[in-house]
Amino acid sequence: MKNQWQVEQLVEAIAGQLLNVAAVDECIFSSVTTDSRQVEAPALYVAIQGERFDGHQFIPQAIENGAVAILCQANAVETAWLEQFPKVAWVAVAETRLALGQFAAWHRQQLQRQNPNMRWIGVTGSNGKTTNKTLLNTVLQNFAPTFATQGNLNNELGVPRSILAVTLHHQLAVIEMGANHVGEIEYLANMVKPQVGLITNVSAAHIGEFGSLENILQTKGELLSHIETGGSAVLPEALIHTWQSKCEAQSLRCFSFGESSQAAVQLINFEQKPEQICFSLQVNQTGLWQGQTFHLCLPVLGKHNALNVCATFAVGLALDLDLRLFPAALQMYEGVGGRLDAETVALPSEQTEASQSITLIDDSYNANPASVKAGIETLVQLAQTSGGESMLCLGAMAELGEQSFALHQEVGQFAKAAGVNYLWVAGQEALPAALGFGEGAKGFETAQQLAEVLTTQLQQATIQAVTHILVKGSRSAGMETVVAAIQEQAKC
Repeated sequence: MKNQWQVEQLVEAIAGQLLNVAAVDECIFSSVTTDSRQVEAPALYVAIQGERFDGHQFIPQAIENGAVAILCQANAVETAWLEQFPKVAWVAVAETRLALGQFAAWHRQQLQRQNPNMRWIGVTGSNGKTTNKTLLNTVLQNFAPTFATQGNLNNELGVPRSILAVTLHHQLAVIEMGANHVGEIEYLANMVKPQVGLITNVSAAHIGEFGSLENILQTKGELLSHIETGGSAVLPEALIHTWQSKCEAQSLRCFSFGESSQAAVQLINFEQKPEQICFSLQVNQTGLWQGQTFHLCLPVLGKHNALNVCATFAVGLALDLDLRLFPAALQMYEGVGGRLDAETVALPSEQTEASQSITLIDDSYNANPASVKAGIETLVQLAQTSGGESMLCLGAMAELGEQSFALHQEVGQFAKAAGVNYLWVAGQEALPAALGFGEGAKGFETAQQLAEVLTTQLQQATIQAVTHILVKGSRSAGMETVVAAIQEQAKC
């Protein structure tokens, strides 16, 4: 099933100005995009003005690719285009970013009006948003047709596009929301208006943009103000007290998760194995499932992933679902690429005929202090269990502002104390981590330089005792270069 909108509905929803009345009768669009290269005809193309680009420049390309309607800013439209493309509907507003959000909010209201039983789940947090979204989608598909945010469309442009991709076919919608400044979750959650809101955790991610951990707590908590009255909040047990008054003000049911016996869903008996995690979840919340214990093994790494599953079960409680179906459904979960994705690679050696076996842990998708520490704990656990030495290849953690030096240094100290044997860092900003680590640390100007030296030393068996390598860094650090270099070496 596809959505279908008439231009008149768009104009009414956003109070836009129709620039060519003649084209309206023929114009129906079924998709919305802000990227002229991703037009799926018949589409509405939304021209966005950014700091380094202006989407209005790509309007002709969007029309050529199948856009039948254009949402533009009145002061940025070439009048000649109206004559050149007379069959295209042109709608003008003062600010297309805001208009896109208004249209998404209108669409969400229409869906709920037509299907009052539809349930929306909003997901935010400093870490684990995409993992939790993927876990929820994996499970919820077994109960009803479910939509979940595609890729990383979780910002001020991505969230409205996600909402506009939800159709009447869906009974459940999982919408991921990210933020790097105060007020952003307020804006996004007001569009989503979920019945269930999940906050995965709070840490120093993007602290350079937020200014303080208190501001991050405030921003993540903005979700709670926009959960439907009488809905449910799913929160880390350690932060329940922080948002207790907000939950009470909204008359929200509260479901917590964590390792505490006070948690509604408690993680117990966690065990990290070489290629999987095994653990149990105990339900402590009063109700049908109180006292029930569920045992699971998943082909992913890290205690934080077991806590993510805890959160999934807590959402299940909030939605009044049959938790007995969750363990079997989660057997379909295979993790998220670039997030503690482990593989064993056999590297040829110049010194001996035998190859050297390395466990490569790819966590290069992104990084902040909390996620790096979680990766370090997993790396050390695996190395200690299997034997051999461990190495962390770390790129810079971005958007830490004035605290960047101190937080990188702290991560280096944490790695040393945890038992990591070698720390190699890429980029000037990551050097304080090497300083914090001390002996066994090396610094490189770029990820490419690190990758070249590392693969050479692995080939020459200079660091033969290393059996586990974790690669971690923010997107801007480009640490996937290191992962690719090791994988390519294994093919030689």
